[in-house]
Amino acid sequence: MGLTVVHVQRTGHILGAADLTGPPGPPVPVEQLAGTALPLRWSPVPGQPDGGDKQPSRALIRAEHLATAAAERVPRLLENPLEFAVGGGRTPVPLTPWDANSKPVELKTNGITLTLDHTSAGQPTAVLVVLAGKGVDLAFAASAEDGTEGEVFTLAGQVFAGRKMTKIGVALEQDAWYTVLTLAEGWHGRLEAVRVT
Repeated sequence: MGLTVVHVQRTGHILGAADLTGPPGPPVPVEQLAGTALPLRWSPVPGQPDGGDKQPSRALIRAEHLATAAAERVPRLLENPLEFAVGGGRTPVPLTPWDANSKPVELKTNGITLTLDHTSAGQPTAVLVVLAGKGVDLAFAASAEDGTEGEVFTLAGQVFAGRKMTKIGVALEQDAWYTVLTLAEGWHGRLEAVRVT
């Protein structure tokens, strides 16, 4: 069967890949690989502020935002899938890394500001942001193996051509920490802890 990738429909980002065995055929449906939601785990970076246990250790991306595709094996795909996107063919497309000191996501009480390192050229840049924070229980995550409970916001937006920044409105609690998955079309995916300022 070969390599099957799970990717975000809006931005093309690959979130995971599975090397499956079996006869050739179409990619396995996303529901068989991810169920109702695909969890992505966040790992603290030593020396970086992370809110400790004030935010969940993962973000859940609901299956309705996902799709699967057959793909060729390329170096680093299985280890770092967020560095790749699906393209027009079977070969995953490498994405642009963020500048080393880049802090593209800023959380405020009235929304999210996403700033690209470079101006979006030619056409708008599709954006999907997933915020996971402690609070409201999630019906679809009630049986989470790590017991993480919280609220999840999945927000779509775009950076218009000729611009570097977009704002997405959402009400957030001052000083709260969130696990944030940021997917901007053409850029490496980011999974990190961010505090509302």
